[in-house]
Order: sequence, then structure tokens, then C-alpha cells
Amino acid sequence: MIYKLNKKGETLIEVITALTSLVLAGVAAVTVIISMMQSNAISKEYLIAQNLAREGIEGVITIRNTNWLRFPSTKSTDWLCVSANLNPLNCAARVNISNNYRLNYKNNEFILEEKVSGTIAPETGNIFQLNLYVQGSTLLYTHESGENSGFYRMIKFEQIDGSTDKYKVTATVQWMNRSKVNEYKLSSIITNYAK
Repeated sequence: MIYKLNKKGETLIEVITALTSLVLAGVAAVTVIISMMQSNAISKEYLIAQNLAREGIEGVITIRNTNWLRFPSTKSTDWLCVSANLNPLNCAARVNISNNYRLNYKNNEFILEEKVSGTIAPETGNIFQLNLYVQGSTLLYTHESGENSGFYRMIKFEQIDGSTDKYKVTATVQWMNRSKVNEYKLSSIITNYAK
């Protein structure tokens, strides 16, 4: 006598096992995709912060170079002039190492704006906040009007070896990510080598 096994369908256990495997694979794939998207967002923010800090240092270097041209007879003392508004031939204020600064771009030139007090604090919003400003088809980061970019930048000067011809410039950029303050600092030594 020959018996035929009836294999018309899957058993309930096989169907549940297949569905469970499929759901677990889907959850794993979605988790990996979400993780990659978060990682990309963090990388983008970090790259923006690096560029804003680099712009801060380069802006100070541009101010130094412009002052050499603006004050040729007094470039040994006025190379870090931050205010020449009343008379462009005379320096009204030089860098003060006990103050903080913000770098702005007005009238096609970089300027340092002295802020006697204040700290960079993205969780509360403050004078160091950078805004996105639309100029034509270009987005600019500025301390002037515009939409809050979520980034904050502060420039700090330190004298090196008590010399008035050598400073350490530090650009600090902070931003919030998931209620955590992130920070990127970039420092450079600038000198008055053209005195």
C-alpha cells in the first residue's frame, strides 16, 4: 500500500515564521536608514560649523591685511584696528583681548563688532546668533536680519608672549542638536609681519 502525503499548503507555523522574519528584516532596514539619515545631518552641521569657524579666522586675516593698506604709516600699531568709522585714516579702536567679538560682513568688507560681555549660548539665543540672509541667489550667514540659522559664532583674541605683534585668534561655533550643545573651535596665530 502506498501512502501519498498531502502537501497542499503551508502550515500555520511556517507562515508565522516567514512573516516574523520579513518584519524583522524590515525593522532592521528602517533602523539602518534612520541611523544613516541622522549621521548625515550631524555631518552636515559639523561641516557648516567648520566652514563658519574658518570664515571667522579668514575674516580676521582679511581685516589685518586691509588695515595694512588703510593705515600705511601706522600699520605697526593699527594692524588690528576694529573701528575706523569716524575717520577712515585714523584707528578709533584696536582689538581688546578681554572682549569677545562677532565677525560681520557689511558694505562688502569684514568688520569686527566688539561685544564687551556675553557668552555664546545657543540654548538661550543671544548676540552671537548667525542668521541666514538671502542676497540675490546666495544665502549668507550674518549677524544682521534674517532667519535664525541655529549657529552661533564668537571670535576671541589672546596675546602671545605679551607681544602686540602676535595674537592667537579663536573662532568658536556652537549649535544645538537634540537639545545638546555642539561646539567647534578653530584657532590660528596671526602676526604683524608687515610692520
